[in-house]
Amino acid sequence: MRWATVILAAVVIFGSTSLAAAECSWVLWVKTTVLLSGDKNKPKPTWDIGRTFKNQPQCDRERLKHWKVVAETAEADVGPSNVTKKQGEYVTRFFPTGGHISEVLHCLPDTIDPREERE
Repeated sequence: MRWATVILAAVVIFGSTSLAAAECSWVLWVKTTVLLSGDKNKPKPTWDIGRTFKNQPQCDRERLKHWKVVAETAEADVGPSNVTKKQGEYVTRFFPTGGHISEVLHCLPDTIDPREERE
């Protein structure tokens, strides 16, 4: 009987968490890391909020649109051969003099703040 209570409690707890995540807003976050030529220290990323959305599919659509703009801007800046990218996820531009700028796009529930990550 004790196991049945534990299992029931787990279902209630995790079920309500999933339901809450489905009902929350979604945030488009852009994580930017800059490494300049000659930097000896590990770069610290900055997190910027792009926009908020009512649901994940809306956020994902906007993430793809924003990614295209970031990719086109990077290629215009340093040339296509100096850019690595993965559609909808990240763009990294490498400078001929060394260093790079990396931008990673994330859609996260508004209950998650990636700036609170522990490294």
